[in-house]
Amino acid sequence: MERKKVKIIESMMFKIICLFSVGIFLMAGMMVWISLPRSQSMTKELVQNYMLSSAQTNGHILDMAMETSGEAFLKNKSALNQLLSDVKIEGNETSYAYLVDANGTMLYHPTADKI
Repeated sequence: MERKKVKIIESMMFKIICLFSVGIFLMAGMMVWISLPRSQSMTKELVQNYMLSSAQTNGHILDMAMETSGEAFLKNKSALNQLLSDVKIEGNETSYAYLVDANGTMLYHPTADKI
């Protein structure tokens, strides 16, 4: 009996490997498609919580300064600069803090032209 040689592309092993590879790529794509929006949402929530905590902490410091100096503290640009110039989101050098009163008047901004 003569054995017929099968081409690699037509072999059963090649077809199984191709199906297995397609399955792996589909599974990886589904995992990215499912997990990416969730990780973005979690990162956004983490940054918002960090910013809220920072705003509350610095707000408490401003409240204490106003208790000792009164509302004149808010008009003292050098004191506000000293207090708020180093407030940043850790790891983000372009971040900064600014202070706005209840009427929307800018009290402090790192760029003096915006006050």
